[in-house]
Amino acid sequence: MIKAPGKNGTRSEIADWLEIRALLKLESSSSIVMSVASTESEDHGLDETESGNETELEITEKEVENGLDIVAYELGFRNDSLNEMYPFKYTALPSGHFSLTLDFDETNQAHQMYVFMLLVSGVRDKRIALPDLEAFILQAGTLFHVCASIGVAGLMHSGQTFWFGFPRPDGTNFLDALRKLSDKLKFPKPKQQIPAGMSAQAKDEEIDIVGWRPFVDNRIGGLIVLCQAASGSNWSAKSIISAVPKFSKTFFTQGPYGYGVGAMAMPFMAHHDVELTTKDIEEDFEDACYNRLWSTHSGFGVILDRIRIVQATNEVFSRADHEDAVAGIEKYVDLTSWSKGVLDSLAKVAA
Repeated sequence: MIKAPGKNGTRSEIADWLEIRALLKLESSSSIVMSVASTESEDHGLDETESGNETELEITEKEVENGLDIVAYELGFRNDSLNEMYPFKYTALPSGHFSLTLDFDETNQAHQMYVFMLLVSGVRDKRIALPDLEAFILQAGTLFHVCASIGVAGLMHSGQTFWFGFPRPDGTNFLDALRKLSDKLKFPKPKQQIPAGMSAQAKDEEIDIVGWRPFVDNRIGGLIVLCQAASGSNWSAKSIISAVPKFSKTFFTQGPYGYGVGAMAMPFMAHHDVELTTKDIEEDFEDACYNRLWSTHSGFGVILDRIRIVQATNEVFSRADHEDAVAGIEKYVDLTSWSKGVLDSLAKVAA
């Protein structure tokens, strides 16, 4: 079941919902056409009425006079930002309508990545309801490390990544992971035991992905990124900023960096929870986005959201060395399998 956003749904939440519907409607050879009105309904939410192959949408929130324009801005932003990397076809139609249809290429890794993160966001927002939802949530949390790794590799340009987050694909414990990371980086010297006063059950110290662009001299002084993969609703409690200096100083006799950069990877849009405003001027929303992203950047480091990870996916898979340089990329096929599983389950529920 797909749950429509309520009256307080943000423009990003509404756009996600429409994209998920487009995924399902394409499978039955139908398209989605939205018509937005400012009339009230009893539940003041988003009401759907289906007629043939068309789905009409009423956004009944009083405060949003031009709801269609607001949603159109969001979909247009996604379409214009990603272009061929966007797995949907967005078309403006006469009389305030627009169409959104699936334009998915099964061989396009950027399309596959977008669909995976869209569905993970739907699960996170409780937009998607399935009998076996908990199993999908557990799998998604681990698989999103692949997205974060690709995002960091794209950020670094020709960079390499290491999967440090627990559970690690190779099943190594914390100290063994430190040694493997040090071997990859060439120069740091990890401590042989957990330092006194630190938890003996250390797992990953909030660090999921480590990324760097190696220099030929293999010495300290380069750029290193420590990234937290946050796919759940509690992402705002996962800042990695405090962990950056502590990690190098605490667990190495010769640390991997004097100055490291924190990053936050997320499957949703960075402005996902920026609310609709009563004003219909796009510049107002852009100001709100700037303020929110400035705050997020200050508190969580480099922002790797859905748009930026999709961009990174396109860049990473064009690299000849991506299989060796990008940690977890061998699990990329599992992302597409997960997405198919969610869509198949949704189809069964709707049947």
